[in-house]
Amino acid sequence: MSDTDSNQAEGESSEDRDPDLEMPEGIAPPPMPKPDLHDIVKEGPTYGGQNSSSKRGKAGRKAKKESSHPLDTVATPDKLSTNKSGGKACCGCILGGLLLIVVLSLILLWAVSNIGPGRPLKENYEVVNHTDKETVTITEAPDAATYYVGNRIVYEAPVTKAPVSFFGKTVHLNGDYYENVMVTGAKVTCTASARFAKDLEIWAGKFIDEGITLKGELKGRVMQNK
Repeated sequence: MSDTDSNQAEGESSEDRDPDLEMPEGIAPPPMPKPDLHDIVKEGPTYGGQNSSSKRGKAGRKAKKESSHPLDTVATPDKLSTNKSGGKACCGCILGGLLLIVVLSLILLWAVSNIGPGRPLKENYEVVNHTDKETVTITEAPDAATYYVGNRIVYEAPVTKAPVSFFGKTVHLNGDYYENVMVTGAKVTCTASARFAKDLEIWAGKFIDEGITLKGELKGRVMQNK
């Protein structure tokens, strides 16, 4: 390039400069700004700027406050779920249980009255009560169907022609019986001298047979037979 061209270029560049940007002579230019450096060890990562990190911090604290851990729900009484239909279901179970008890009681009452020890009452047996005595010994046979009730009953009538029934803690039978006999007790003993022309019905916890003579059928229910 020639000197003429270089002088012309310098002239044009000097004309294009903005006079406001020119620093007065004798004044030093301002220092360069220092870079904004962060200590990542103390402040942590600065990805996304300070605003984003502060937002994440607030979100983290909010998440901690609103934790969805199962123990938080279980341990807080006001968050426990209530089953509104549970009370109705419980009442239904109770009513069903009571109804079952009532039905079983009626069945048991019917069985006792028609099959078991209560049958003589339904058949209009005459009731003779000896519960005021600890032990009662009967030596005379009745003329009609009779139901003897007592604590410890000892029956020693030689011949009994009417139907008889006994109810007591312990019952001890002797003699001859022409009609059906029913005995109910915790312990029932029939001696070898006891002879039954018809059926013998025993409802007892323990039945002791010492060698009876039975022409009819042995009925009832016994827990222990000896």
